[in-house]
Amino acid sequence: MEFEKLLDLERKIDECIEKEDFELLNKLLDEREKFINSKLPKEVLKLIYEKDQIRKKKIKKIIDKLKVQAKDLKAGEKALKGYGNIFGLENEGGRFKGKG
Repeated sequence: MEFEKLLDLERKIDECIEKEDFELLNKLLDEREKFINSKLPKEVLKLIYEKDQIRKKKIKKIIDKLKVQAKDLKAGEKALKGYGNIFGLENEGGRFKGKG
């Protein structure tokens, strides 16, 4: 019965990574920690470790993608600030503070 719960948790963990639901992922990992601390057989722990290495790579790819998106957003913000100069606007007090 406990092993089935662990398998279900493992499945849910994978789903969270695929959906990029990191809030739920953290809760599931905390829940899984209880199982890991309950003296699971070494074979099971090794399998969990191996799956976690694969998961870690997937999460790293997601993080890298988010970094690129953040960089693109920052470039967009700069471009929007630049439009004020074209139209001779100061853009003070607006969303993007300072000279446009």
